[in-house]
Amino acid sequence: GAAGAAHWRAYVDMLPREVDSLLEWDLAELAMLQGSAHVPRALSRIALVDAVYDQVFPALTDADPTLFGMPAVSPAAVAAVASIDGAGGRGGNMSAASKAQQRAQQYTTREAFCWAYATVLARAFELPDLGPTPAGQMGL
Repeated sequence: GAAGAAHWRAYVDMLPREVDSLLEWDLAELAMLQGSAHVPRALSRIALVDAVYDQVFPALTDADPTLFGMPAVSPAAVAAVASIDGAGGRGGNMSAASKAQQRAQQYTTREAFCWAYATVLARAFELPDLGPTPAGQMGL
């Protein structure tokens, strides 16, 4: 609910709006790193992110079409709006549902998913297990 959203707000507000991750580089930019071990790893990671995106978003929207703030609209309603718009009834005006759908779609693009993935990846790490820690010492 709203209390949960408020709890995370300060953290989310501090996240970078842009990340400079190899996930976002195109093939020409990656070619500049040719010979580096980073290129195959980046290509592998890009393929993984694409595969996850292609699998997860359709499954989530099939399970709950309203999940990402997109209003549930029947095909008949879509056809009715299209016929009104096509007849010049509303011209260039957007319905509230269309505006909500447009806002929600900006957060469900491949680029938005790539940003989220790169942002989480940049902040998530695993510390190696160094075995038993001697008494009185921190296991860092």
